[in-house]
Amino acid sequence: MDEKLRQAELQRQQFIDECLGYDIPRIEAETYPEEARLESDIFYKEGLTLDIYSPDKDDKKDEIFLLIHGGAFVYGNKENDKCFGMHLAVCSGISVANINYRLMPDTDLKGQLEDIFAAIAFLHNKGIKVFHTVGDSAGGYLALITAILINSPEARAVAGIESVPDIKAASAGLICSMYKTPDDGFPGIYFENYSSMPSFIYDLSEAVKAYGAPSSVIVTGEEDFLRKDNNELGEMLSLQDIEVKFYDAASSGERHMYHVYPISCPTWPEGKHVIKLISDNANGK
Repeated sequence: MDEKLRQAELQRQQFIDECLGYDIPRIEAETYPEEARLESDIFYKEGLTLDIYSPDKDDKKDEIFLLIHGGAFVYGNKENDKCFGMHLAVCSGISVANINYRLMPDTDLKGQLEDIFAAIAFLHNKGIKVFHTVGDSAGGYLALITAILINSPEARAVAGIESVPDIKAASAGLICSMYKTPDDGFPGIYFENYSSMPSFIYDLSEAVKAYGAPSSVIVTGEEDFLRKDNNELGEMLSLQDIEVKFYDAASSGERHMYHVYPISCPTWPEGKHVIKLISDNANGK
């Protein structure tokens, strides 16, 4: 193992340990809205599962939110976003599919996109035609490129992603997201050689300029370490005449608007506001 990879592995394990130290007690303390119906651990691909959260009154049976958790491409699972996803289903009146996908270094970026599109194909076979992609941090990155790929057969062909017919991405909710993959070190060292996929996969400003994007909500916060990236992403989408709803939450008292605060604290006023923004955008408001 060369020194660069050794350092990346140390950083990956440290990152995972820090995330587990925060997420395990957070998840254990969560309470879920009773209004949401829950179907857990549905296999959509060998070794991979998704949850579906449905509102009491589900009038939009051919639509769904596709919720993609974050974790720097190397960490996380659907349980991290479960509480947020259930509140989103209740608020929006649209079901939410919360998915697991393979993590680096067990796969690469193309493998993660292939998992996501396997989930899309599974849901399409159940009658879903309209997708609203939602993700936080690295999941926001995956949510945006997924929405672009859904809507562009040309982009899918160039990227080598298997097509799913008769679907569209109607909106994207990007929470404390990123739009460029890191070039070096952690976690960039785990990406496959850049020549193996088109450059727009690694810099989503290229993808947006070439193929467009759906109406989007971009969320950041005062203490989000990706705040600058989110501001740049919002400006870039606006310059391409894409409808953008932008929310930059200020910290208030003991409520600190750290990275992915709506996922960690969906019942905070700021978390509720984010859920309402994403819900309204999906419902054309």
